[in-house]
Amino acid sequence: MDITIKRMILPFICFSIAALIGCTSTIEVAQSDPLPQGLNQENKEASELRGLSEWGEKKYKKVLLISQTGKEINVNPEEFEHYWKTFYPFLLEEPTFEFAQQYTIITWDEGNQAYVTQVAEEGIKVGQLFYSHPDMSAFLHWIDTQIGEQYLKNLTTSRILVSANDLSISQRQTSQGMIPQILTILDASTLINGEARIRYPLFPSYQIELELDHEINRTIYVLSPTMIAIRDGDSVWNYQLNDSIFKVLKQVVPIPSASPSKINDLFTASEVRIFEKNRKVLQLHATDGIQENAIIHEIVRILTQGNSVTTEQEFQKDEEEDNVMLEFYFADHTSVIIEVIDQHHFQYQGQTIYYLKDVRTLLQEMIK
Repeated sequence: MDITIKRMILPFICFSIAALIGCTSTIEVAQSDPLPQGLNQENKEASELRGLSEWGEKKYKKVLLISQTGKEINVNPEEFEHYWKTFYPFLLEEPTFEFAQQYTIITWDEGNQAYVTQVAEEGIKVGQLFYSHPDMSAFLHWIDTQIGEQYLKNLTTSRILVSANDLSISQRQTSQGMIPQILTILDASTLINGEARIRYPLFPSYQIELELDHEINRTIYVLSPTMIAIRDGDSVWNYQLNDSIFKVLKQVVPIPSASPSKINDLFTASEVRIFEKNRKVLQLHATDGIQENAIIHEIVRILTQGNSVTTEQEFQKDEEEDNVMLEFYFADHTSVIIEVIDQHHFQYQGQTIYYLKDVRTLLQEMIK
């Protein structure tokens, strides 16, 4: 029967797994349910509507939220039921777009019957049926918050890999090392509601890869001594830490006193002045705040991608373009000047020339 009339209905009951033995990270879902003997399509539709209307009376003993990469989070069934009732109803309709799944919800009733729902930005999918909601963003935010608040709780691992990306240094740790301290700091973290205060990681851009015992590896991006981020598919969660994780990570991967290159020395700059066509467009002080310091480090991070030019080729400054000049100042009152001489080259202190594709554009986007 071709469904052409939109109906306001609650979808969770219309798709179920008849029998489920155990629960694993991978659950096979049937693409369509066979009709019971003696039940035609019209009667099936009426039966679904009756079943859906009774959803509010059903109690669930377990609710599981699953992220895009398979992270499983248990949610209090009563809390889920209460929230779901406030969100009812959904609108059954024919989708005109490709369904891009973000999360999966599995609920088990008191009879151990399992119900599977796929969740996306546009709505939810139960079996082959799609349902929309005018405030789908609120439902996604609730799921996102539930997963984020528990993502770093009770992690168990005996192996981690700590990397300092700006220095290209990595060090693996075992259970006899600093792992307990790192996990304790992560477990006590607090989910940040909204975006983090900084967009870029502070030097040396620490990264922690957790080789977990019962799930896939997870990567933690350290934005600052007390701020971290987790990426899971299209989702990003930011966390505030109660204690500095830098002091632990520096014991695992120390920051060397000698810089591997002249460009890397710029990470220690206390002030940066940026000019376009001899006009100052931006001035950053590392002491003004963590965001300003992070921008300085990201500018340097762009420059470190350049490769020194060893040929005798001469470069002419492109005077008609918006050439960029950067002045780096340090605590010992020394300074370094970086001048972008064309779209793909910059010069260090009027001497060494580096090649970096679209370096001018990359820097201009940073100072907008």
